[in-house]
Amino acid sequence: MSWTLVEAGPGDAETLTDVSIRSYEDAFGEPFYMERAAAVRRWERYMRGEHHPRNAKDPRIVYAAMAGGEMAGFIAGHLTERFGLEGELQSIYVLPGHQRQGLGTRLAIALARWFRQWEARQVCVDHAGESEHFYLKLGARPNGRGWLVWDDFLGIIPAGGPGEG
Repeated sequence: MSWTLVEAGPGDAETLTDVSIRSYEDAFGEPFYMERAAAVRRWERYMRGEHHPRNAKDPRIVYAAMAGGEMAGFIAGHLTERFGLEGELQSIYVLPGHQRQGLGTRLAIALARWFRQWEARQVCVDHAGESEHFYLKLGARPNGRGWLVWDDFLGIIPAGGPGEG
């Protein structure tokens, strides 16, 4: 499948929320952990730099993967001081019909390229359920505090080739 990655903005908050809800409920078989309207406001505020996860710093980025005019998934990240690291993978969600096709990895690589411009190598991510396997496959390791960390998240960027930049 072919996806186009684009930078998302506050106007995309409703679609980001819908992708989050569908992906989460499929993965966990339970209702999303917050009300839709609150989640939309949270994404709007996150992208405007008004909502700050613990120890977060500006700047931040959200990349959306588009397929056939529809959002298939997204990834969000920001600079941080959490655990004395440099970056945090805030969220990644991929709709069920697009999973296990390389989209999650492609989104993670896009985020790694963004972190590279800020020289942010040490990155953390909170995780739940099956997502742990995905992060471990990308080279993360447990930090002993319930999170996963990459000592060099930039190491997931393929050397050269198409899309480098």
